[in-house]
Amino acid sequence: VAGGRVFNSSPFALIADTKSFPRSEWPASWAELASKAKHKVLVQDPRLSAAGVGWLRVIFSYQLMSVEASRTSVLATFPSGSAAYQALVSQKAPIIWTFLGSEAYHLCHGDGERYRVIPLQEGYPLYEERVAWLSPVNGGLAARFVDFVMSEATQKRIPELNWMFPARAGVTLPTCFAGVTKVKTLAASTAVDAKELQRWMDLWGDQP
Repeated sequence: VAGGRVFNSSPFALIADTKSFPRSEWPASWAELASKAKHKVLVQDPRLSAAGVGWLRVIFSYQLMSVEASRTSVLATFPSGSAAYQALVSQKAPIIWTFLGSEAYHLCHGDGERYRVIPLQEGYPLYEERVAWLSPVNGGLAARFVDFVMSEATQKRIPELNWMFPARAGVTLPTCFAGVTKVKTLAASTAVDAKELQRWMDLWGDQP
């Protein structure tokens, strides 16, 4: 894509409600997820969300778990992140599939010790968001917008507005980000086309 730039990123992550799922019970690896977190994970619909597609990437791109392990782990699938998070805070289930940056949100709002990332030993895939223009029409204005998004002033606002990590080097993160869990980050995977994504969804099938 002409002019495409990564403007923020975050690893995906499993975040647990430590009140209902204490650390002593956490899986140490993706291989243990199905047995130690049976029907405990809330995910988003891959037809409607980047996080949902990220869950499918865990299965099909990175092969960190099988379709069957996903079926065993997942309690319910939601149309949006807000709906999934409502189920988490309502204690419908103790684990949500989201972004590492979501842990920073909890840290910055004073409840970070309750909602913490499970640091699986294999790590988590990196998710990147890009800004780009798709045609040369008004390319000058589009280029100026990309420059604005990548500017230091805008990048400084990303952590506490997008709850992602800014792409611009040297941007200082808010102090409350210091407690974010250190995880092994797997390289961002290549783009998946619509046909391949549909194949993944067909193989994944009807989840809860």
